[in-house]
Amino acid sequence: PVSLWEEGCAWRAGALDALGREGRNYRIAYMSAHTAGQRAAIMSDLAVAPLPKSFLGNDMVELCPKDGMPDIGTYNLAMVVAPDASAPVKAVADHIRATFEVFRETGKF
Repeated sequence: PVSLWEEGCAWRAGALDALGREGRNYRIAYMSAHTAGQRAAIMSDLAVAPLPKSFLGNDMVELCPKDGMPDIGTYNLAMVVAPDASAPVKAVADHIRATFEVFRETGKF
């Protein structure tokens, strides 16, 4: 059983593509547009779910190809800031960039 987000989610698409490529049988058991729903299914041991590594808690186990699960790949985030954005918008954008830079270096937010 798999717990996924709604249509249009990059994590959903990557997971379903990977499962299809591997010929893995699966059943979409749960759908939620919030990570809390995915976490609830995982923690109740009712389903697996594709999550970014940054969302994994110490109480979760990452399933990899060595565990029989396919590699679901990566995803990209982008932020677009208008050239004429106000100073507060630019300040928030700078903070977001800095936060993701720290995450890239440490793996933690």
